[in-house]
Amino acid sequence: MPRATRSQSTVLDRSVVKWLLEDNNPSIRYLTLTKLLGKSPRSREAVETRERIPEWEPVRKILARQKRNGGWDDSRTWYIPKYKSTVWQLLILSQTGIDPATPRVRKMCEYAFRFQMPSGSFRSGMAGGSGEDWARLAGCLNGNVIAALSRFGWARDRRIRRAVDHLLSFQEGVQVFRLSLP
Repeated sequence: MPRATRSQSTVLDRSVVKWLLEDNNPSIRYLTLTKLLGKSPRSREAVETRERIPEWEPVRKILARQKRNGGWDDSRTWYIPKYKSTVWQLLILSQTGIDPATPRVRKMCEYAFRFQMPSGSFRSGMAGGSGEDWARLAGCLNGNVIAALSRFGWARDRRIRRAVDHLLSFQEGVQVFRLSLP
């Protein structure tokens, strides 16, 4: 297969960027503007695009099922039913570029902290009675929640710092990672 020349790849790149900037998906458009093209999130174009994210059909459908308490579940576990409960909505919404100041998003983030244990880890809520919750040692759950809440602007919150410290406490190479944290 012949290699594309620089001018051919530039044309391809421009067509891809044009496609990513189409109006039908404000989430992709916003992330393209701010992450790929480096426009300020405060630019008029980025702000107007971001304001449309909550009304974009997939996000609107997710938010329509949110309960008054900020979650999508029965308040005992935020992990199941899988892909429908709060933790999954947190992960999905955190990747859309939706404004963290959106009241429903803020309420969802505060709801998430209800599942944080004193150690800093996030529990699944699936352990019955006083049983151990597997999630305290689940790097996937804790790492994903830390990442999602950080994307929503909570990275410097003491609760996230506690969660990071907990996550690192049972990972190999803890000292190396701690030295690189801000």
